[in-house]
Amino acid sequence: VGRVTDALDALDGFESTDPALTVAALMCRGLAELDRGRPDVAVATLSAAVARADESGHPVLQAFPRGKLAFSMWRLGRAGLRPIVEEALARLPEEVDPLIRADVGFVLGVEALHEGRVDEAVPYYERFLAAAEASREPAAQMGIYGNMGILRRAQGRAEDAIEWCRRAIALARDLHDRTLEVTNAITLATLLFETGQRDDGLALASSNHAATKALGARRPHVWFTHLLVIALLAEGDVDGAAALCVLSEDDLRTDRRGRATYLGGLACVSAARGAIDEADNGLAEVRAEAEALHDLPVDEAVAAFSAWVEVQRARHGRGHRDAQLAAARARADTLRGLWSRFADRVRRMADEVEAG
Repeated sequence: VGRVTDALDALDGFESTDPALTVAALMCRGLAELDRGRPDVAVATLSAAVARADESGHPVLQAFPRGKLAFSMWRLGRAGLRPIVEEALARLPEEVDPLIRADVGFVLGVEALHEGRVDEAVPYYERFLAAAEASREPAAQMGIYGNMGILRRAQGRAEDAIEWCRRAIALARDLHDRTLEVTNAITLATLLFETGQRDDGLALASSNHAATKALGARRPHVWFTHLLVIALLAEGDVDGAAALCVLSEDDLRTDRRGRATYLGGLACVSAARGAIDEADNGLAEVRAEAEALHDLPVDEAVAAFSAWVEVQRARHGRGHRDAQLAAARARADTLRGLWSRFADRVRRMADEVEAG
């Protein structure tokens, strides 16, 4: 059913003399702790899985937890994942199942894609897709289908991306995995907003935002909150956006990129309410995160949030109005896709301020 708390409860007290089962249990617990918002516990648990696998002397078993540890480090924006992945791949024998090799190395493709190195990312995605299809392993197929949606979106192939996301969601439903269903719905909702299907995107984001709380799926909850805050701000509904800005620290610890974009939305709400210093402090933190993460979607979010705050600063007489409005419009002109309606709102606000 995909409930994180149920998974952790089921793993409590688990013991086995089989090293493969022990490592698998530690990996599941580590990933569940990450989704619960306990990153230090997650990394420690996955590191314990690596140590237990190394004790087994089995090279394939040694590779898997290293791949999951590297992925968790990517989610948390921590450095040093590439050496971990390269060591994991080096431990795999030449004759290993291609799906195993593709799975372990896939995080390198994810990292490349988010850093804007799309061409470099493509082989990782296509290798995983080919291996998953050849194996007909449903969990692997579901995982790569959703990720193909993310890849095609980055390539500007929106309709293709939507189809991949729908395939991933359908398979998640077949497997009765609600958490992976809502996780894949994040990309689909984003694509619906980007392709002008605003009402459908809003309905999908709203329904899944409510579901994530019951599931204990904190990371998807953060991302759906982000999408809804952007949508509401684009419509000028500051109060509606503010009502969603109530995430806990545990929520925000599940994904560093999600945390950065959420804090940017919160800064926009503060600015709209006249709390410019508070907005500036929040935006400074988001910019620092963006510099550390080298993540293209986060950079786009920073440009959008900066444009919004700049207009509000001009509105409240905090600086040189003409220069601020020009800077806000210039940033808005760089925004595409998900941020198009948001950029339109920034331009309208700038016009209103200029008209006095």
